[in-house]
Amino acid sequence: MRQRRWLVALSLWLSACHVPSDPSLNGDYRILRIAAFVVPPNVMAHAHFADGELTGGDGCNGFSNSYLAAFGHIRFDAGRETVMICANDRGRTEAAFDKAFSGVDRYRVDGDQMVLLAGDQPRLILQRAR
Repeated sequence: MRQRRWLVALSLWLSACHVPSDPSLNGDYRILRIAAFVVPPNVMAHAHFADGELTGGDGCNGFSNSYLAAFGHIRFDAGRETVMICANDRGRTEAAFDKAFSGVDRYRVDGDQMVLLAGDQPRLILQRAR
């Protein structure tokens, strides 16, 4: 509860000061893992972070969202996603992705990987594109 209050206060402060989101997140990423689900290599799940705007695709549907990130904390606004039905590996990836951002409140960058966490639990693992 204390961490949530701190995150809300930080979000309000950053919004009031018009501080941009952490620019180290900017770039293109391949989504490798969604919680315990490993994205199959034949599915091109990807994300593009750019100054508080997130776009990408889960291999089936496209998505867009805005975010605020600073000091290891991140907050996503309600996003938009296309709604197509896919089968096989793309369908399984899409099903895992449906709740991917649920509860995400922190991020960690380790070299060319970014981990989005809900508390201490990894929700998404992304690899920076080269």
